[in-house]
Amino acid sequence: MHRKSLLATLSLLFIFATPQAAQAQEYSVLPHSARYSITLIEAKVGEVTMLDGGLSVDLVKGCKNWTLQSNLNLAAGNQDGAGFVLVMNQAATESLDGRRFEFKTDVVVNDAPEETYQGIATLEEDGRGEAEFTLPEQKKVRLPQDTLFPINAMRTNLNAAWGAQQVLTNYIYFDGSELSAWRATDLVAGTPEPLDAQAQDPDGITKIGQAKRVVTTLFDLTHTDAEPISTYISDILPNGIVTRLTIDLGFMVAEARLIEVLAIPEPDC
Repeated sequence: MHRKSLLATLSLLFIFATPQAAQAQEYSVLPHSARYSITLIEAKVGEVTMLDGGLSVDLVKGCKNWTLQSNLNLAAGNQDGAGFVLVMNQAATESLDGRRFEFKTDVVVNDAPEETYQGIATLEEDGRGEAEFTLPEQKKVRLPQDTLFPINAMRTNLNAAWGAQQVLTNYIYFDGSELSAWRATDLVAGTPEPLDAQAQDPDGITKIGQAKRVVTTLFDLTHTDAEPISTYISDILPNGIVTRLTIDLGFMVAEARLIEVLAIPEPDC
């Protein structure tokens, strides 16, 4: 459960959706390539005393679809020398209208294939739809009303987080990393930390606008009274770039910090 919780949380690095009314100013998602370092901040129970890794994410806008690719590498261990090395690769395309989503997630643990999630999901106008998995099994999953796919979730939330009303909100999110959607709550609260001075930003895209801090809590979709799977705090800019992410999984707290980001040109369609 701990490993799957971490995967679910990291897959949401750029996504914290808050469906609200449109604001006067529209904020756009900036296509970009980003790299993060991941370190252990606090070991609460002693299960993990060492964590080191990195995450790379490429978000590309095409004429018909967004393309999202990410690679996560983690090495975790404890005082007894036990641990694991985890690699997760995600590849997805999402239509510009946010109604169709193709996805594949591969997870490898200690050089052995652990699991693969692959399929296609579609939504109706009200956000109700269906995900059809081909891996790890043939399965159809109903998606509740107001479900958002990753890029549409990001776009929706940028406008909500920078709007006049910043309150506790609930939403449904689906990214294909599990055989179900996720239920989550978001709250804009706290003060973001400055970007690390060593972070590389040759295009100056982290200097556009002021960052905000969003606290997100992730829950199982079907068990409404269940304890949260994880809580994380993200510092995000109005163009969708996350500069820092703190992840509280209950048994440990980890942090992802932006170390390099590049703008990716949009197509001339």
